[in-house]
Amino acid sequence: MSQRGHRPLSAPRRTDARRNRTAILRAADEAFTDNSPRLVPLHEIAQRAGLGRATVYRYFPDRRAMAVAVAEEYFEALRHAVEAAEEEGRSFRDLLHWAATTMTSMRPLVALMRELPEHDQQRYFERWIGILTPALHRAQRDGDVRPDVTAADLALILISLDLAATASAQAPHITAITGGAADTTSASRDDGQRDDEQRDDEQHAAAMRKLVTVMLDGLFTQPNTEPNG
Repeated sequence: MSQRGHRPLSAPRRTDARRNRTAILRAADEAFTDNSPRLVPLHEIAQRAGLGRATVYRYFPDRRAMAVAVAEEYFEALRHAVEAAEEEGRSFRDLLHWAATTMTSMRPLVALMRELPEHDQQRYFERWIGILTPALHRAQRDGDVRPDVTAADLALILISLDLAATASAQAPHITAITGGAADTTSASRDDGQRDDEQRDDEQHAAAMRKLVTVMLDGLFTQPNTEPNG
């Protein structure tokens, strides 16, 4: 049979492959946001994606490969966000707030990425800052961002936010200060505890949004006038 006879079959297969990969990455993103990637078995991701375990293993042999792919999706989303902000006239403040809150929500994934070889970490870091730097320079030309702010300053602030998010999530006394302490006096841990945990997560998220706003304000020539959310 000629190669032409095979072509009608290849397009649907490619479409299915893209759809499967997208479903896996979406499921992994959700799972890695909720838990440490080390604690998420691949069969759980397969279940979330509505696919068989063999299909997941065919695309991603282990959690680290999947985590790297999820990170690549984040970089692509960040690049699109930068382009959209320029085209639609959105502020650098809004763009940076999105990037920072997205990063802090992905702290389990970020922690796993820190275990990559140093040269890979450096490559991802440079790519991350490289995407944001042109937007920073545009904001400086527009007079929105202080002229003395450098890409290194931006990197330090974003890294500090990630460390703060990780510390406040892991240390009960810090979580208590942010208003997200769990009730440890209850003898039974049932639906009420799950409600407490959900409330704690919401309070922690609100505290992190405020921290993002406060830390990012130092970059700009004018203070933020929007509510912290």
